[in-house]
Amino acid sequence: MTYYVAYAYSESNQNAKAAKQVLLKLQKKDMMNCYVCPVVSFPILESEEVDKNSKFELCLDLMTLCDAFIIGSHINEGMKKEIEFARLIKMEVLRLGKDGKLRPFSE
Repeated sequence: MTYYVAYAYSESNQNAKAAKQVLLKLQKKDMMNCYVCPVVSFPILESEEVDKNSKFELCLDLMTLCDAFIIGSHINEGMKKEIEFARLIKMEVLRLGKDGKLRPFSE
């Protein structure tokens, strides 16, 4: 399976570093599946030359290639839209707990 790991994006590099750590932990724990996170995978998100809508479309394109959606941080406005899209395309939505365990997300 391929998991899309959503992580709150911010203009600072701190979120990218935190997202990378979450991604590493998930992947190390489960080498039979693939975990991808746009905050880590798409350096274009840091570019001011590309508008927000285009960046968001790239994230949605990546989501369509994945089997499940994981909420890896607090939920911001962009992530709310990603969750809506995940549900629209019938993806399983999971939440990563502070204990590192994945649980179904139903909010």
